Amino acid sequence: MQPQWDDGYQPADAEIVKRLAKRMSGRSGFLPADVPDIEQELGSHVAINICKYDHSRGTRSQFVTTVAKNRLLNLIEMQKAKKRGNCRNVLISDAGEQALMDDSRSQDRIDMVSVRRTTGR
Repeated sequence: MQPQWDDGYQPADAEIVKRLAKRMSGRSGFLPADVPDIEQELGSHVAINICKYDHSRGTRSQFVTTVAKNRLLNLIEMQKAKKRGNCRNVLISDAGEQALMDDSRSQDRIDMVSVRRTTGR
């Protein structure tokens, strides 16, 4: 699917996104068939954030590369999380410790969730 060009997202931006998406083929659990999806995800993220570009802080290509790489790192982290298994994320404030104590959860898991909540990680 070809992105629509408007005042923000430019063909040069698409080339940067395409290069980064192709680089991920066969890495971090992504298959060559995933390249178009990665390209679309990165392109849409760049298009949404291009309004934040400030020419006084660097070139447009540097900005696009940074935004796309940051989103790519998020995608890689999500891919790694999938491989770790299906852990559900529950906020302690939304559901008390009892919500975490089902048949597959242990006290260690609750302690780890509590640590993450207090440290912000």
